[in-house]
Amino acid sequence: MSCEHYTYNLFFNVVYSFIDYYFLCREEIVEDAVVASSISESKFFVNIVLLLVWFNNTQSPLKQIINHGDITSGLTEDNRIITIIPVRA
Repeated sequence: MSCEHYTYNLFFNVVYSFIDYYFLCREEIVEDAVVASSISESKFFVNIVLLLVWFNNTQSPLKQIINHGDITSGLTEDNRIITIIPVRA
């Protein structure tokens, strides 16, 4: 992945997060990652990926990563869509 808005650390986080879940890490992840237009967007995307990995590990296994529009989500084995949505506290 080559994108000026990703530091090596952010890029490493995305790749390393899915190292054990290669079956989930399809083109959807790369497609969503490269459209980041700022460092803050790339950080937000990395956090989405990390939260999806956390969900997979602690809540319910994901069978795939899906992309609907500009949103990267996970699909569980029982066909629930898991979407990380930002909110202001």
